Amino acid sequence: MQPVQKALWYIESHFAEAISLDEIASVAGVSRFHMSRAFGEATGRSISAYVRGRRLSESARLLCAGASDILTVALAAGYGSHEAFTRAFREQFGVTPEQARAQGSPDKLGLVEPIRMNAADSD
Repeated sequence: MQPVQKALWYIESHFAEAISLDEIASVAGVSRFHMSRAFGEATGRSISAYVRGRRLSESARLLCAGASDILTVALAAGYGSHEAFTRAFREQFGVTPEQARAQGSPDKLGLVEPIRMNAADSD
């Protein structure tokens, strides 16, 4: 398994937890610098943007499925306040969490889906 594949596996297995670039690079067996560069080249986005997008996308799914307490969803996604979560959510999707919940479907939000790579695609 190549470093970017390892990084994606680790991120997808742990994105609900607090994870760092150091942890991801360590799992992939490369330096922080190499991990950042290789991930960006392979996926077209930074590691932090991917992790943030995945967390917010899972939050959007919960909200669209009817989660009533936005603060609980925000805290589960790693945000310390409703305000910080709303700001990040709006930047990611162009709507507030309340608007997404009212839509009832995440189809038009442009969710960040898990990246799947085969051996030929990576580093």
